[in-house]
Amino acid sequence: MRVLIWLLLAAWGVAGCRRIECEEFQLDHPLMGWHWFADLQPSYTFVNGQGRSVLLVRTEYEREAAEKRWCHLCLCTADLRTDYTCEMLGLLFQCDIDYAGEAESDAVNGNVYYGVNRLYSAQRDFSSFRSRDSTLDASVGSYSSALFTVHRRPSITLLATTVSDVLELAILDTAQAGAEVVWVKKGQGLIGFQRGGEVWVRQ
Repeated sequence: MRVLIWLLLAAWGVAGCRRIECEEFQLDHPLMGWHWFADLQPSYTFVNGQGRSVLLVRTEYEREAAEKRWCHLCLCTADLRTDYTCEMLGLLFQCDIDYAGEAESDAVNGNVYYGVNRLYSAQRDFSSFRSRDSTLDASVGSYSSALFTVHRRPSITLLATTVSDVLELAILDTAQAGAEVVWVKKGQGLIGFQRGGEVWVRQ
């Protein structure tokens, strides 16, 4: 009798399984408009008001690959994680984007995670956001705490250059992060940040 029950359970499990094909992370997904660096170049130059320049260099790149699998009541997810480091300023900028791979590809399907940390710190904290049309809303789960205060600026002037429609993310724990503020614009990504009261703008 026990063998029969096991056979019935196994048959039910197989019948409930289906073979799915999970696509790789799509680099043209609408959420990429919120990536720190959507074109994913190996490095980016930022300058301060005195003309000094620093490099943010890509040090991690993990992109979800396509996968075929058998599963029961499962869901494909696609994920992209990148780290950019600035050795000269001792900063680490992290960005993670994920979305449900089988759902319709749109700008509200998924999450954006930002992290700013000291380069050699053991801390690797993120704050999560949900995309809402032309902006981001904080979407902090019970497993994490907010790392930023979000301000939507109609325009902002950074080193004599005025930029419209910018998200200003004020960092709550500046001692841990090593920076105070980051500025993000949809479609352009990280356009600037402030460290030690000094503003750095992307070239």
